[in-house]
Amino acid sequence: MQFNADMWSRRNPPLSIIASIFCFCVVDAIFKGIDDSVLFRIDWKMQSAMPERLHSIKSDPFSNQPFVFISSGNDEKYLCAVPDVSSQSKRKIESYSGPSPGELIRTLYEERLCSYWLDLYWTYELCHGRYVLQYHDEKESIRSPRTEFYLGNFRHEQTKMDDRGFDQLNPPSRKVDDVDLAYYPVNYRHGTVCDLTGKPRTATVIYVCRLDAKDQIYSFVETSSCAYEVVVLTRRLCTHPSFQPVIVPQHEIVCYARGAKKASAKPIALLALERERASSFEKEYSLIPPQSLHADSPLTSSLEEEEDEDDLDTTVILPKQSFPKDKPPSNSGEGSLANGVKRAEKRNPADNLETVLNENAEFLAGKQCLYGGGTGWWKYEFCYGKRVVQYHDDSQSGRNEILLGTFSEEIHKQWMRENPRKHPLKIDGQVLLVSHIYTGGDVCEEENIHRSVEVRIRCRPSEGSQSAVTLFLLEPHTCQYVLGVESPRFCDVLQLVDEYGLLPIPKSVRKTAD
Repeated sequence: MQFNADMWSRRNPPLSIIASIFCFCVVDAIFKGIDDSVLFRIDWKMQSAMPERLHSIKSDPFSNQPFVFISSGNDEKYLCAVPDVSSQSKRKIESYSGPSPGELIRTLYEERLCSYWLDLYWTYELCHGRYVLQYHDEKESIRSPRTEFYLGNFRHEQTKMDDRGFDQLNPPSRKVDDVDLAYYPVNYRHGTVCDLTGKPRTATVIYVCRLDAKDQIYSFVETSSCAYEVVVLTRRLCTHPSFQPVIVPQHEIVCYARGAKKASAKPIALLALERERASSFEKEYSLIPPQSLHADSPLTSSLEEEEDEDDLDTTVILPKQSFPKDKPPSNSGEGSLANGVKRAEKRNPADNLETVLNENAEFLAGKQCLYGGGTGWWKYEFCYGKRVVQYHDDSQSGRNEILLGTFSEEIHKQWMRENPRKHPLKIDGQVLLVSHIYTGGDVCEEENIHRSVEVRIRCRPSEGSQSAVTLFLLEPHTCQYVLGVESPRFCDVLQLVDEYGLLPIPKSVRKTAD
């Protein structure tokens, strides 16, 4: 059990701290070094295990001793020894002679890579070392097919000046997935003039080390009027010791029961809570096919192996959308897919089946195909329940496309029966990933077989846009592909899949589905 100062009251409701102990002086003395980045676990022990020297300790709110007396709602009394973590400081790099963070990131500039972030209306394009662009393509309009604003442009000389004042041995940090990580900022200046401020737009790109990252955008926010912040996860920084994630030790709080007659060291209410959780877990997983209980390990390991074979082909896909001409688009995402994850936390999808399905109606009906592409020659088109196509648009010769696979429900079900580990992946009662097989693609000359693709639709929570979708295509074996489709927008709808991982089509579009 991990524990921090804030978790004490939230995760252990059976316990209440004796009021007289928690005066300001004791809080400052005992919990001085405790914050959300310091992890604790509680080890409950019987009174017989208490060291002799602790038997004589008295409750003293003005004492500087590292002990607290606590009591449960059932009047169970404990003496808890709290470790002193105030002497432990943040890791500090004294010297370093390797490439600077700017030099490590420069490889992104040299490869001319671009990363994308998709919102409901706007698409954001970060071309590393060149510019940050916000745009919208209006395919129905001939006169003004594209609206765009430059959020900032890269200036090599100004970046060199910024680097002179950057302390690479003590870089700033910020929370990413609730973990403090060091980052390297790059400023993009002189964007399109902002109507609100009368000044050019600016953007700061924050690079954070993550070993399994592929230079993807983690979040994209407007911090103030026409000033933007882009967080990019990349492994290019990870060779620099100052940017490597710090391994946080787990500290132990030992609580000794002060009643010799207690049958268990843990509080009664905590034991009841653990039994309730165990019973709930057993009921939940007794309904799941046995194979899916172990689906996490082989699925994760195989995916990691496949990703090693293609580590740069990551993109954000662009869904085909249209908006009423008399209703301007909203960036807030209110009443749309943008708040999918937040709603998923507050409601039971089964109670709002049609609502959940209608949010993704066009996608589930195969009418809203997901488009996009990476930094290479090929782009991708995914139409759910229909097909996966790899294509390239040429201004002179037109479109060249390769069919990677089409969907057949009968073939998919047979494939699922033959590959039980492909059953929907459940963790903590929530479906996080489903796999579908698309077969019968164009003939592969190298292997003399038809191409096929496994589509993996994953619930991927994000602090940024709840409608942004990430797509990546892998080729672990010649002409056999894996298409990853990840987004917060799928978190609700995945809870409605059947035993074959298939998503139901909403009634509102069932009659008109192709």
